[in-house]
Order: sequence, then structure tokens, then C-alpha cells
Amino acid sequence: YRTASTMEFEVFKRKIDQELVEKLGRDAFGRRWKKLNPTEKLTRAFEVIREPEQFDYGIEASNFGQCLQVLSFCVGGASTQSRLIDEQIQVGKCRLTLEHDFVAELKSLHDKCLKLGQSVDFVDST
Repeated sequence: YRTASTMEFEVFKRKIDQELVEKLGRDAFGRRWKKLNPTEKLTRAFEVIREPEQFDYGIEASNFGQCLQVLSFCVGGASTQSRLIDEQIQVGKCRLTLEHDFVAELKSLHDKCLKLGQSVDFVDST
């Protein structure tokens, strides 16, 4: 639902699984669905998935919210991930020595700092 609702019709036709189209159609149209030809089915399924009410219902029916909760529990939410990246930055700063691949460590630190919106002015140039 999340991806399909943002697709253009041509992309939807190419990428959507026919089984999903059938399930969506049966749920939305009931017995009338069987009478439609394949082109009409794709068109109707596309129209239905673009309707805001159907989108909300589909997201709820697919338990997407629960999936996000489980994912958040397993890998942490945004604040947990930010804290972990910040800890990686602190460790990386300690590793900025000639004994390690200095350029690779510096690039990694730069990328992580940018993700967190932190300053990248941590290398003493003197």
C-alpha cells in the first residue's frame, strides 16, 4: 500500500504482483471482481489503492504499524540510532591515528557526522 499508492499507473502495472491485485480487488469489489477483464482489474486496483480511505484501511489491515513497532524495538527508534551513531563517532575519533586507515576512518566519521547534523571540524589541522 505504501509504495503502490505513490506509483504512476505504468509503474504500477509493471511492478505490482498479480496476486496482490486479485486480493485487493476481491476485498474492494467482491463478486463483481470476477467479471472484470485483466486490464479493468489493473485499472480498478490502481484507482482503489489511490483512494485515501482505502490506503488507510490497507495500511491498518496489513499491520504495518505493528511491523514498525517491532522494527523500532529490534533496532531502536530514531533517538536510539542517533545515540549509537554518536558513540561510533566518538570511537572513530580515537581511531584517527596512522596505525589505522586514516582516510577511511575520516571519511566514515564525516559521513556519520553529516547524518546527525554534527560539525565535521574535529580534525586539528595544526
